[in-house]
Amino acid sequence: MLLRNKFFYFSFLYFLHFSVFSQYFPSKNYSTAEGLPNNAVRALFIDSKNVLWIGTENGVSRLENGSFSNLDQSDGLGHNSCWDITEDPNGNMWFASYGGG
Repeated sequence: MLLRNKFFYFSFLYFLHFSVFSQYFPSKNYSTAEGLPNNAVRALFIDSKNVLWIGTENGVSRLENGSFSNLDQSDGLGHNSCWDITEDPNGNMWFASYGGG
């Protein structure tokens, strides 16, 4: 019985530790209603200027100062479907697509 009580108290304190010291990271959800070209997000990247780039099935979005600007094939993307985003040492942005460049 004493061992059972010790186990209970140990378990209680152990799980209490996680609930007291856990972290909360605020988040915000965006969709086409806020300006994304598509809700199917395939890539996220924060560049050296702290701008968030979002690759979707219908193009690339740039979130800066709370507003979206969108890029697609008419702006020079090889294909609208963007699967990866990176930045080279010169600050140029590179977008990888499936089936077009």
